[in-house]
Amino acid sequence: MSDAVKDLRHAAWPGPRRHPAWLRLLAQRSALRPAGADAASGSRTLMALVIAIALVSCGNVNPAIVGLPDAVVELGQKLAGAAFWMLAIGVSFLPGVQQRPSPVAGLLLPALLVAWAVSSVAWSNQPASSVEKAAVLAFTTFGTWRLAASLHCDALFRLLFWSLLLLVLASVAAAVFVPSIGVLQTWQHAGQWSGLFVSKQTLGMVSASLVFLSLLRLCYAVTPVAILGLIAGIAAVIGAGSRGGAAMAVAAVVCVLAARRSARLAGAISYLPAVTLGLASAGIAILVGMDLPYFPFFGAEIDLTDRTVIWHYALSGWTERPLLGFGIQGFWTDPLRYELFERTHGWVLDNFHSGYVALLVEQGLLGYLLFAGFVLMLCRRLRLAILGAARLDPGARFGIEATFGYVILSFTINLTETFFFRATDFAQVTVALAAITLFAAPAPRA
Repeated sequence: MSDAVKDLRHAAWPGPRRHPAWLRLLAQRSALRPAGADAASGSRTLMALVIAIALVSCGNVNPAIVGLPDAVVELGQKLAGAAFWMLAIGVSFLPGVQQRPSPVAGLLLPALLVAWAVSSVAWSNQPASSVEKAAVLAFTTFGTWRLAASLHCDALFRLLFWSLLLLVLASVAAAVFVPSIGVLQTWQHAGQWSGLFVSKQTLGMVSASLVFLSLLRLCYAVTPVAILGLIAGIAAVIGAGSRGGAAMAVAAVVCVLAARRSARLAGAISYLPAVTLGLASAGIAILVGMDLPYFPFFGAEIDLTDRTVIWHYALSGWTERPLLGFGIQGFWTDPLRYELFERTHGWVLDNFHSGYVALLVEQGLLGYLLFAGFVLMLCRRLRLAILGAARLDPGARFGIEATFGYVILSFTINLTETFFFRATDFAQVTVALAAITLFAAPAPRA
């Protein structure tokens, strides 16, 4: 056991009542502690597989890179991701690789949330599409649960950093040297970067995450690789026209630094995910209540680059099935709804452009309320974690602060982009693993 963890047990916490055991799991610095040569090999293999999963699961790759049809590339990416996940799950069962018992206690609410999404196949508007999405969600959630027994959040975020750095560097190179691949030519986003990906939104999300992790690493030590990650991430978010994503990443780091300085600020900032949920709910209420495809503001019509047009259309459908919704992947896969939007507006993006709207429309009001309960519990766990981190040495608290900032960043980005329940996206996997680690414990005592 490392000296940091020993200090953690004997000095950092006065007693178990104030500092629950689950916080130690977040704070442990070493990702994997193998007991022998075989375990060490298994651990290295697992880390390599996590990087591979991240590389193929951060977004749809541009088919022009390999010169194959879109459907073939998408299928190949899915099969590669599934294969890497199966290997990672298998490796996690090898002797010495699993570092602690698979978390069970405290996971009832997150499990119910996932179970509800999977069960929505039963009332889905498009069962065939929903079955595939639900199966993938269940599979990757199980895989994430297994990773939570073998990887600490510290290790996950370090592996994620290297994966994002590789993707962003390759995307910048594609945009600069091969613009026919890396720069969009569509009428909506002409001249904006998409890098290795099909959409600029994916590059924006990936780059914003890299900016966040690079800045957080720089808060611990100024290293060439962290500076490279920051420069590449900023260049990519600007090129993708996602400057808001970079601002959110900077804001997330500011939240981490503010939490270091004040326990009161830390407690308040911990509830930012609940605040974003409240803002999203208020926006939904306005669009539904006023039946408008924009937000009225002193005579102005705020449509957030046509996002409110998409939200209004989706919410108009939701009012037909308010309690249960359309089921996972059950709305845009309906050909009639898809074609009606395209005929009415002359374009269609096949995307809700809001994780909160997607949750309400697909999971219904009941699923949305279940998610709200999950968010409130998550905020409480975040508060306990960040307050406990204040008493640790800097090297031992990276995993906690990365979890704290990344969860806030994810919930903020989901206001205008859809990443909740995207089972094949590694951003969702990262949030899920953080949530499992935070929830997997007996209820904390006040």
